[in-house]
Amino acid sequence: MVGRVPDSKLIEKIGPGIFFQRVVKPTPLQQECDEEVVRGTVEEELPPLFDYLEGEVKGAEFLHNKTISLVDIALVCPLISLYLAGESIDAIRRPKLAAYYDYLVAQPVIAARLQQELTMLGR
Repeated sequence: MVGRVPDSKLIEKIGPGIFFQRVVKPTPLQQECDEEVVRGTVEEELPPLFDYLEGEVKGAEFLHNKTISLVDIALVCPLISLYLAGESIDAIRRPKLAAYYDYLVAQPVIAARLQQELTMLGR
């Protein structure tokens, strides 16, 4: 948890509202994505969470100390799901959050796992 925005809140919004719609429904379930659900999540649900996180993260560095922590991993996982579903963090509106995400996914352990996920999804 970072301040008042737990990672579970991000998962709650990104998981069913974006990742499930864009990745799970079309591929394994062979169902159509409901873009209205995605749009509502992107435009209404995520902005307050992202605005808060923009004020909490420091940009291209870990949240605590100088090493990756569970907090970093907990925050980057739903953001990776967002990326895998074709969305991104607006670097103009939220430069620190975007830099934080880019920094974390560039870490070798996360970058390797992300590449495995992309391969699994055929990308």
